Amino acid sequence: MEIMGIEKIGVRRLYDALGCSVFDGVPIQVAGPIGSGKNVSIYIGPTPPLGVMRIEADQYHVPGKQAKIMNTDIGYQSDCFLEIVLSFDYEATEEISSGLLNKDQKSREYLLGIVEKELELFEKLIDSIVGIIGLKFHRQFTLKNLIENSMILSGPEPVSSIVGPSVEMLESVNLVDQASVL
Repeated sequence: MEIMGIEKIGVRRLYDALGCSVFDGVPIQVAGPIGSGKNVSIYIGPTPPLGVMRIEADQYHVPGKQAKIMNTDIGYQSDCFLEIVLSFDYEATEEISSGLLNKDQKSREYLLGIVEKELELFEKLIDSIVGIIGLKFHRQFTLKNLIENSMILSGPEPVSSIVGPSVEMLESVNLVDQASVL
């Protein structure tokens, strides 16, 4: 029987809580189980525990023009953020756990792949939490989504996969004015 290690993995979504703040700058943090072995952590305040990052991309790429695709911004500033993290403990093989400690890329990819299998459920749960916060407090907490990413929260440092917004590649369209003779 192979020895198992417990790794904490999940999904994080970060919002710029536009125009919002917390009383005296003291953050609000709530954490607990949400069933089926899943846990939620909600943070509202100026310094999210997992840091600040934003992915920026143009919605359309026009041929011949410069386009922003997957620009990351780790210096993004705001007075208040909303961070939601859904996670669960995964029983990994000793090989995967020791690989994670040694920053092995294959071990990281394996664990992030486990999260991807649960992604649809996580997105629905986060959407529900975001809806409650938007209705209960104010919708401005949830207007500007900065990033959503799968994460490994255990190991020597958090590891995340980054997926940016989609960019539609447009065609070059030329209109020609032609006179037609009947």
